Amino acid sequence: MMVSEEMGREKINFVSWCKSGLYDPDFGWGRPVWVGTPPPELKNFVLLIDTRSGDG
Repeated sequence: MMVSEEMGREKINFVSWCKSGLYDPDFGWGRPVWVGTPPPELKNFVLLIDTRSGDG
C-alpha cells in the first residue's frame, strides 16, 4: 500500500510492507532473522516493515 501526504510544499510517500509475510518463507535454513532493503534513492520516502515477531 502506498500513501502520499503533503506537508507544506513537499510530498512524503509512505509504503507499508506490514503483514506481507516477509518472514514466512523457510528455504531449509529456518525462517529469516532479519529482512531489510537497500536505502531508497528517493527523497521523502518512508518504508514500514514488520519485525520478525510481528509486534513492532
